[in-house]
Amino acid sequence: MLAQNKGKTEDQQKVEGAVLAWCDYVFITYNNPIFSSYKANFTDEYTMLLLRIESLEKSKSKTIRDYKEGKLAFSEHDFDLKMLDYKKRIEKAATELRNFKPKVTSYVTMLSITTITNTNKSIDLLYKITLDNDFNILKKERKTSIAPNESIQLKKT
Repeated sequence: MLAQNKGKTEDQQKVEGAVLAWCDYVFITYNNPIFSSYKANFTDEYTMLLLRIESLEKSKSKTIRDYKEGKLAFSEHDFDLKMLDYKKRIEKAATELRNFKPKVTSYVTMLSITTITNTNKSIDLLYKITLDNDFNILKKERKTSIAPNESIQLKKT
């Protein structure tokens, strides 16, 4: 894992990769890309599955704690069967979670870059970029304005 990706989720890295690919396609030159305000807008169904896993894990932990404290009248065999059941249910839900589509309604991130204008002035731009579940860019909103007599140097596409 690269140092700049430390602590970032796999999805966040994919979002940033897709946005940088767009920058490579659009801008003649840009520098210092900085991402901020990453947000994954999870679907209700995906969120429910996350909550189901969390609930199963909490129930498993409570059962372990209660068994160790003697609050449950399980034999060791029954306890082992209960733990195996939790393990299977959690693994099944985790597999469903990994394969779940659509995971999000959108991803949103802010991107700050430095680029060059038609008069060769360096300018910092801020974009709010929205992507779909498959990391395709849906919307790009430039949040910084530039002087009326200036334009950003773009590749001919």
